[in-house]
Amino acid sequence: MQWQSQLITIYLMVCGFWEQGLWTSCQRMSNHNQFELTDTEVITIYLFGITRHRVEVKSIYNFTQDHLSGWFPTLGSYEAFSYRLNKISDAFILLSEMILASRSQETSPAIARLVDSVPIILAKAKRSQDASVAKVEIADKGFCASKDTYYYGVKLHM
Repeated sequence: MQWQSQLITIYLMVCGFWEQGLWTSCQRMSNHNQFELTDTEVITIYLFGITRHRVEVKSIYNFTQDHLSGWFPTLGSYEAFSYRLNKISDAFILLSEMILASRSQETSPAIARLVDSVPIILAKAKRSQDASVAKVEIADKGFCASKDTYYYGVKLHM
């Protein structure tokens, strides 16, 4: 029964943030904006899939279709789910800000959190030796292990 309560908790959290203004980040101006599967359900499915150690959208969809079809009977096709997820992708930015803001009220504000580090590449490979698009104090030569490439630029820590 633990996974059911976790799913319900995630859904209630998403619904609470949705009512607090999350809906404004993915508002649609169209006559065709009424879907059987709501945006809050799409976000819940995605977040629950992440908690189940699924990182690919296809894997999350297959898991939901195989194990949670009783909870989400109007899931639809993978293409429709992926399309909906891409349409509301901006909501995840605001959702993460809202979650961090709510968590910072519960804990000490002096706690620093590092979410991710991303290179901002100003020049790649051959051009990285001679690049002069930014001052040396701002940018320098670096290596991005995830992209397996040398670059001239800066690292953004979010």
